[in-house]
Amino acid sequence: MSVRFAEPEIIDEGEEDEETVTRSFYDFGLDNRLLKAIADLQWPAPTPIQAETIPYALSGKDLLVKARTGSGKTGVYAIAAIQHLLSKQQTTTSNVRILILSPTKELCHQISSVFLKLTSYCRREINLYDLSNSLSTQIQKQSLISNSNSLPEIIISTPTKLLEHLKDSTSPLNLNTLELFILDEADILYSLGYANDMKKISKYLPSKSKSYQCFLISATLNDDLLQLKQLFLHNPVKINQSDDYSTILPDNKQLLQYYIYCELDQKFVLVVTIFKLQLLVGRTILFVNSVEQAYRLKLLMEQFHIKTCLLNSELPMDSRLHIVQQYNDGLYDVMIATDAPNVVPIEEGEVEGDGEKTVVEEESKKKKKKKKEEVSRKGDKEYGVSRGIDFYRVANIINFDFPMDFDSYVHRVGRTARVDQKGLALSLISQKEMPYFENVRAELENEYGEDMFHLYRFKSEQVDGFRYRALDALRGITRISIREARLKEIKSEIFNSKKLKTYFNDNKKELQLLRHDSALHIVKVKDHLKHVPDYLVPNSLKKTSSTTTTTTTSDQQSSTNYKRKSDTMHTNVKRMKRNNPLTNSLNAVTALKKEIARKKT
Repeated sequence: MSVRFAEPEIIDEGEEDEETVTRSFYDFGLDNRLLKAIADLQWPAPTPIQAETIPYALSGKDLLVKARTGSGKTGVYAIAAIQHLLSKQQTTTSNVRILILSPTKELCHQISSVFLKLTSYCRREINLYDLSNSLSTQIQKQSLISNSNSLPEIIISTPTKLLEHLKDSTSPLNLNTLELFILDEADILYSLGYANDMKKISKYLPSKSKSYQCFLISATLNDDLLQLKQLFLHNPVKINQSDDYSTILPDNKQLLQYYIYCELDQKFVLVVTIFKLQLLVGRTILFVNSVEQAYRLKLLMEQFHIKTCLLNSELPMDSRLHIVQQYNDGLYDVMIATDAPNVVPIEEGEVEGDGEKTVVEEESKKKKKKKKEEVSRKGDKEYGVSRGIDFYRVANIINFDFPMDFDSYVHRVGRTARVDQKGLALSLISQKEMPYFENVRAELENEYGEDMFHLYRFKSEQVDGFRYRALDALRGITRISIREARLKEIKSEIFNSKKLKTYFNDNKKELQLLRHDSALHIVKVKDHLKHVPDYLVPNSLKKTSSTTTTTTTSDQQSSTNYKRKSDTMHTNVKRMKRNNPLTNSLNAVTALKKEIARKKT
């Protein structure tokens, strides 16, 4: 049975008349329950991509949508999917009618949250289930049919988790009745190693007669999308925004992109200087390429009493979601995040132009690279913080380690300057990272027709004052301290784990042994690094702050002088009492008071 509302057709870019673009959600003819939920979310009007795409989605066409991050892509398919279910309700037993695939667990959770909010007034008619949760496959199989032996209408999953259920003959999940198939962040499904999984999933879908509708949603268009298009799409409408949102990233009026040439040690000094002098205003995400680098940076920030949270692939799924929620709630202003877990740090000699290498050197570097890859595989493959996650009100992105490809840069920087908000991206470039930076620079210049990067200029003497302090603190952060910092987080997760709570209730001795285990010798935090001495603050910053602090400084000085005088008086009284043999007599006390009054005058 076909679920299409109209025959698909190819729409060329720019063919639509701007005057026909819908500017209100009411103009789409949506169900009142859905409109009420949209009003609760305080979405005043459709974004340009929503206004252009939702009409085609509701008419039953396959879609290939390219729109930059933060433009409202999730709202496009969420509104279309819910409206489709409400307008085509089934009276028989429910089956899976809509499948949404996303490359990371974090993005699956975010999509699930959006759907739950949009279905708040139609929960009886629409059920959804997120397969990317931390439950085992066995428990999920029981949960899928817990609702009167009927499957949920909407399934949200990563490709790997979906395949586990499809391959399991005892799982109730099947896709024979699928009506709408959505691939979110499709541009990175192949880059994260899901190419074979997607081909296997295609075999479980309904027949090639294309009885289901399909959306491919992406921030960039590459060769990988062409393979997905051949697998799942049939005569799609290609939508590439023709307005201010058509570019991959916002222009210089909305997003400022800066770079600084510096080596690794200098990067640590610069980051400390930026945060201690408060040179960046607003919430910040620092991106690094490895988990070890993330812990090293976090320990350094702790030395200078800069509060940060850490997000990486080694943390359990529930912990990662909790950290994202804490950051969005404003508990932290600075987040240190690793990119996808398959990113391998740059090795010497991997960049072009290094000349010929001996066979021994090449073999040793291959072994090192294999070890690095083995370590990186320990993280969660389905982790991805820069891929589509909507962090609230992020003002700044700092690429502490520069990403190794253009798509990664786009997704990182896309965490700021979302919708109509302004943002800043600062990239710290070492000599080894120059080839990657020049590649990204050329891609953006080809997209915009001009160089989008600006050199961040500053006086070296402004940083010199912090160099000794930062490098001295950095020397105290060893591999042992990094390892113990990881162990500390693992212990914290064990104590806070809901799954282990019942186990520890039955085995209290093991919990006591864990709590009274030997203390971890992590880097000691020094109190004097909390405050910035006046001589380290540049004169330009002193001038801006002097006008606001003049009155408070004078008040502090007067109160300090009064306190010193009173302390001196009490000290003299105690000394005179101690030396006078007649201290206990009334006459001696009276004489002391007179003497003090005379000296005071």
